[in-house]
Amino acid sequence: MLIGFSVGNYRSFKDVVTLSMVAAEDACGNDELDKNNVFKVNQQFSLLKSAAIYGANASGKSNLILAFNFMRRFVMNSAKLQITDKIDVEPFRLSTENVDKPSFFEVVFQLKNKTYRYGFEVTQKRVVSEWLFCTPRSRETKIFNRQGDKIEYSKNIEQGNILRGLTKKNTLFLSLAAQFNNSLAVEIVSWFSHLGVVSGLDVELLKAITLEHLSNRQDLIDDVTKLIKKLDLSIDNLNLEIESRKISLDSLPQDLPDVVRNIISHSSGEIKSATIIKTYHPKYDSTGKMIELEIFDMDNHESDGTKKILALSAPILDTLQRGEVLVIDELDARLHPLMTRNI
Repeated sequence: MLIGFSVGNYRSFKDVVTLSMVAAEDACGNDELDKNNVFKVNQQFSLLKSAAIYGANASGKSNLILAFNFMRRFVMNSAKLQITDKIDVEPFRLSTENVDKPSFFEVVFQLKNKTYRYGFEVTQKRVVSEWLFCTPRSRETKIFNRQGDKIEYSKNIEQGNILRGLTKKNTLFLSLAAQFNNSLAVEIVSWFSHLGVVSGLDVELLKAITLEHLSNRQDLIDDVTKLIKKLDLSIDNLNLEIESRKISLDSLPQDLPDVVRNIISHSSGEIKSATIIKTYHPKYDSTGKMIELEIFDMDNHESDGTKKILALSAPILDTLQRGEVLVIDELDARLHPLMTRNI
């Protein structure tokens, strides 16, 4: 579970900023919110189940999510870089103070009842520093610490000498250790791989992936219907009529979000595109008694907000069922504020 994420000298962030999921010690005064959105991790602290980032245009909301996604992708892929490849980090460009400084990324999370703090500093040419610490109970202990080409590590890093010699200047030590099947490194990189980062503006793409999910799982259709009912969209049921076409992973766009690519890779290799998505709405007589269900065509009769909720339903439900982390940029686009709040 995510505890906090920090970034500095990246895109619009000159200094280090932190998104913290740690709940305030004092209750917020809303009993429902305190009960539903806060859970106790241990005696030391509680965490929020969800958080929203809001602010004016150009205030850095999307850049924080881009930073989160950069860290995720770099952890997963840096071991694949050639020694001559540049690191695609984008430092803050509007101050001379930051010209020669590395960009800073750090995440604090809990995995198997242990708290980890992992981070690194990078330029476009090299990894300047990298660290991993663990707090099994109350005291933080070092797993490894890297400064330039010097890497110090604990007994948790098997074959440390070999790995140290193989670590390129533009490669993360953690990524390389995972590639060589170090058990702890594999677990941490796997945690990063299960972080979902999607854009709420890619409605058609998300819709196609959600339909792929729904076409294979009746239980998920039931869950989506329950979600839509809970959001009070006056929809009583859903029904899909689908046709199939083969799709190759190689044919997918390079910038396709990893969470979407993973859903496709674990599917049958086909994308099901709905020719008709039917929604069923209750129809009432003059006394207010429901007499039948009226069938609507989703594409032609439902609002953009309802279409977006359907598109986001698979990532949201998949995240909830697996107990993972989902980050959505532009969640509120095309959604009424109350609908965003309900989600």
